[in-house]
Amino acid sequence: MLHLRLLGTFRAQTAEGLPLRFQRRKSEALVAFLALHPGPHSREKLAALFGGDGTDDDTRRALRVVLTDVRKVLGEASLESDRDTLALRAECFGVLDTVALERHLRQGELDAALALCQGELLEGIYDDWVLPLREHYRRLVCEALETQVGRRRSVGDYPGAIAAAQRLLALDPANEPAHQHLMVCYAASGDRQSALAQYESCRAALEKHLGTRPSKETQALWQGVQKQAESTPVAALTNLPRPLTSFIGREEALEEIETLLTQARLVTLTGMGGHGKTRLAIQAAEEGSHAFPDGVWWVELASLTEEGQLEQAVARVLGVKERGGNPLRVQVAQAVGEKRLLLVLDNAEHLLATCADTVEYLLGHCHGLTVLATSRAPLGVPGEIAWAVPPLTVPTRTELKYLKKNEAVQFFIERGRTGGLQLSDENAATVAALCQRLEGIPLALELAAAQLRTQSLEQLAGRIQTTLEALVSENPTHPPRQRTLHALVAWSYGLLNPVEQALFRRFSVFVGSASQEAATVVAGGYSKGNQPLLPPESGEVDSLVLPITGALLTAQVLESLADKSLLRRFRSEQGVRYGMLETLRSFALTQLAQSGEQAPVRQRHARYFQELLIQGRSAIYTTGEADVFAGVEQEISHLREVLRFQTSAETWFLSHQALVTLTRFWYVRGYYTEGCSWLTQLTEHSALLPLCQERGELANSLGLLLWQTGRLVEGRHWFEQALALYESLGILKSVSSVLNNLGCIANDESDYLTAEAFFARALALSREVGHTQTTMMALNNLANILTERRDFVRAEALLLESLALRREHGDIRGVGIALNGLGDLAAEQEHFAQARRYFTESLQLRAQVQDRRGALIALLNLVRLDLQEGQLERAGQALGFIAAALSQLQIQLSREAREAEASFTKQVESALGEPAFTVSQRAGAALSLEEIVARFALGATETDGPVAVL
Repeated sequence: MLHLRLLGTFRAQTAEGLPLRFQRRKSEALVAFLALHPGPHSREKLAALFGGDGTDDDTRRALRVVLTDVRKVLGEASLESDRDTLALRAECFGVLDTVALERHLRQGELDAALALCQGELLEGIYDDWVLPLREHYRRLVCEALETQVGRRRSVGDYPGAIAAAQRLLALDPANEPAHQHLMVCYAASGDRQSALAQYESCRAALEKHLGTRPSKETQALWQGVQKQAESTPVAALTNLPRPLTSFIGREEALEEIETLLTQARLVTLTGMGGHGKTRLAIQAAEEGSHAFPDGVWWVELASLTEEGQLEQAVARVLGVKERGGNPLRVQVAQAVGEKRLLLVLDNAEHLLATCADTVEYLLGHCHGLTVLATSRAPLGVPGEIAWAVPPLTVPTRTELKYLKKNEAVQFFIERGRTGGLQLSDENAATVAALCQRLEGIPLALELAAAQLRTQSLEQLAGRIQTTLEALVSENPTHPPRQRTLHALVAWSYGLLNPVEQALFRRFSVFVGSASQEAATVVAGGYSKGNQPLLPPESGEVDSLVLPITGALLTAQVLESLADKSLLRRFRSEQGVRYGMLETLRSFALTQLAQSGEQAPVRQRHARYFQELLIQGRSAIYTTGEADVFAGVEQEISHLREVLRFQTSAETWFLSHQALVTLTRFWYVRGYYTEGCSWLTQLTEHSALLPLCQERGELANSLGLLLWQTGRLVEGRHWFEQALALYESLGILKSVSSVLNNLGCIANDESDYLTAEAFFARALALSREVGHTQTTMMALNNLANILTERRDFVRAEALLLESLALRREHGDIRGVGIALNGLGDLAAEQEHFAQARRYFTESLQLRAQVQDRRGALIALLNLVRLDLQEGQLERAGQALGFIAAALSQLQIQLSREAREAEASFTKQVESALGEPAFTVSQRAGAALSLEEIVARFALGATETDGPVAVL
């Protein structure tokens, strides 16, 4: 099986990963051509393409030489040939990256598609046949990157959007929308200098490649960032969702809300579910965005279940990364400062008290902030204006000209177009009566319109009238309009077949959206969704049985529910996902409780999403960690439900592997407050005995997060609890890990004698019990202490021992850590050439395994050496790369490293001057990690700091 990678330089390998080497570049080109153009090709054509220049005999002879090389490498059976034609056998292929790229793009799997793109098609091959294909794949990748930028920006992932936009510009430097995205994301992250510099880059690129100037939109954006002028149209500074359906009517409502936003700093759109509060808020925020030069930022609250998650969600959207020290709301307020922005909080009713508390605090400390909220009830904050969202105006006459301008009729006709509905003289009276009966409630109108796929308008109107009269009377205590909506939802549910009803009510366990696979397992109940469903009387797959699987059946039911407006479908970077409006979810949850299925469905939900964490355990601390965390991020609302389920369950089911993955995610992505909250609740679970390993693991994890946030006293408390538990249970490997972690606390408190004692105890015990991981870390940590004390002989011995152990166990990242320590040791003794060699090798190894945090440490070490040697421009570029990586990857360095970065930045900027420093910094920010490794050998004496054990 031949695996070919054509995106980038040509690479061929066996299914086992063994590289295949051709002696000639023409051989590679021929194999690539045959792979990209399957089927037979005439020998005459191939000789002309790959036989070089010369007579016909010369080109045929040259082609035979190339074919000999191909057969020698791939085997005789790889080519299918006759006297006149030649082809590459299709069964020889295992993987072709161009095919995989297009498949991932068709399925909406952008991350998987872009991961395949290691460069342009067949780099280094310039034959004429390559060029149009190269342009084709370049265009596909550019389009994928454009989509990825927009998606990441829309959810407030500005670092991710910046990285994707920079990658897009590397392929298409004159892509003006990419420049605009970067300006917006830099400004949204508070980096106005980079936003302004990006405009200059845009201007230069457009002039060089297209001979044009930036558009008026780009110029206006630049002016808005530069001057923050109220009149500047900066609507692009937003992550507002983009609804797929058009906004209809409500002009007067929009004008009134826009006026209120200029008069009050908190406006809450209130009303029962189904009235379109969310859609109205999106439209009002978009149309009023001109009054907010620092942007309009959307925060979806429906998927949040805990009070502390609100501040996390606001911080993430505004680009505020949690650090140790001040509470998160204080950090958010400091980041917002005097900026004039609009914060939109959607679906606040279930977090009313905490939402009111947070909003009141932010409004009190951020004088340019305005908040627009949607909720079924007012927040109750002083100065709030609560504005009740009315239904759409219903018709009072039946003339066609009048109905065409009526809000409820316009809405119903627009939503019913998929069922072939058009307003006419013949159906005007029926449409008017139906809109009156549904009282102008948007959701009710939408659910009714969805039935036009299977019913005529007259049938629909008659059945709704009869059904509503019966169902509305069953709920006499509810307000009239609420009875109407509830009755129509119940009627729509009653029209479903039993399979659709079951999936609809079970889907309600998902908070937010869910993938088709999750729905198949959790709501469908198919643990192996891709296996064929067998008839009851058979135990084997009959060739005549239709190849129906649980996944296929679930997908069809999901699409049916979406067509009936009972589910919402949308695309994500991982494929199609489905969601449910809160009004419908509330009804579905009631049906689920009445069905008796609630407990087993919630158990399946918990098992499925815990398995996601368990499967990711093997990838943490590896190159696959970022992909794991991207998946965790997307399913975070469901993982919160798993944790909630565990806190209320009588028995304990969370596995150690799942907790390790989740704690690492919280640690790396900066969810410190939330992680500490969940871990604290879990440590109090009644199913955990006072002395059990799980409680020790929770305590150690909680200590790690508290340590990272600078809460050293609390961190030490939990480490000490973990230590006592592990000692009582006799789990000595874990004892050695916690001793090492206690040393980290002491080291951060500058209590180096205590830190040294802990590291020494951890080292001795880990050696005794054979816990190599802790041994290697403790050796490094102890050596760093000895280096600080200038005990260079002992420090070098420990580092060399750590280096040997790590090499013996194939721990490439750990080898990089040990080399970094040796480099620091050499620098302290002013052996700068030797230090540079150590730091450079450390950088190379840590980049090799995608240890980006460690690579940044090595790079910082190299920056200081460059400062000593006067290599200021190179140091500035390295600092630009470091700053961009910290922002994009949400990495947090140790206290010593952060202080070093700030100091080096100040020194280089002072020496170069602000303009030159900005240029060098931006040049470095545009580089990849691989380019940094290839182009830089810099210098510094910053150490890794102590290494904690999870």
